[in-house]
Amino acid sequence: MNKFKCHKISNIEKSICTCEQKIAYNFAFMWFETGKKILNSNMFEVGKSEAFADIERSVSESLKAEEFKKYNKDVILIAFRQGFRDYCNNFFIAAEYAQVGKVFTIPYEII
Repeated sequence: MNKFKCHKISNIEKSICTCEQKIAYNFAFMWFETGKKILNSNMFEVGKSEAFADIERSVSESLKAEEFKKYNKDVILIAFRQGFRDYCNNFFIAAEYAQVGKVFTIPYEII
């Protein structure tokens, strides 16, 4: 099983939410309007998948910024992919980290 090193949020267990998941949520929040428009469009599913892949590439490019240097970029992208469509269908403003951790899951062992 794959193991990924993640960064801890102060006073929050990694099993609840990590910094990488929180960053994925922040990108989802930023891209929500675009994602919602894609989902509500009359495009075929293949076109929607391609449009979501374009968003993922944009997020990946954004992660090259200095501010993300210390974080696990692979895990951020995994969490973003895991939760972005669901987030676009079920928008929320996070009131607690557990909510973020449940939507932007990391399906691997976190160390």
